[in-house]
Amino acid sequence: MKLQSKNEYKNFQKKAGKLLRKLREEKKYKSAEVFATHFGHCRNAYWRWENGESIHPGKFFELLRQHKITHTQFYDRLEKEF
Repeated sequence: MKLQSKNEYKNFQKKAGKLLRKLREEKKYKSAEVFATHFGHCRNAYWRWENGESIHPGKFFELLRQHKITHTQFYDRLEKEF
């Protein structure tokens, strides 16, 4: 996936956040706060990630492990669902 502009990047971040929220809800966590606390994330940071703000690559891969999904599966779902 190649992003051409700042707007495309922001749009990508929003979609990624929506998918993170969907993955959390699929794990039956009703709130970002409960998920963040359970997995040792700062609840404010996790809320920002779900709302499309920047995420450090290390944290991103940590979240993928917690959701038991590979980065390839994440991007495939992102393209199909959003």
